[in-house]
Amino acid sequence: MSVICDRDGGDLARTRRLGSARLEQAVRREITRRGGQKPSLRIVGNLFAAPDDPAGVIAHRRGALDRVRLLLADWAENQRRLTDTEARMINVLNELRVTELVTSIT
Repeated sequence: MSVICDRDGGDLARTRRLGSARLEQAVRREITRRGGQKPSLRIVGNLFAAPDDPAGVIAHRRGALDRVRLLLADWAENQRRLTDTEARMINVLNELRVTELVTSIT
C-alpha cells in the first residue's frame, strides 16, 4: 500500500499504468527496505487489479487511500520510536551492567 499511496499519491490510474511487473518490483524494493524478504504475489496482484474493480464507491477511493497513507506514516513513526526506545533501554541496561542477567530471563 505504501507504494501506491506514496509513489503514486493514491492515483490508482497511475498504478495501473505502471504495469504489474513494475508494481511487483517496486513492492519488492519497499519490502526489502523495511527488512522483509518477499511480498505476497497474491496481494500484489489484488492491488494491481483494484483500479478496475467496480465494487464500492469509486469516488471515495482516493480519500480512503489518503487515510491509508496517514496510517502508514503513523505506523512508520511508531516503529521508529519503538526502535529508539529499545536502544535507550539497552543503553540503560549496559550502564547498570545487568544486560546479561536480563537477557537470560526466558
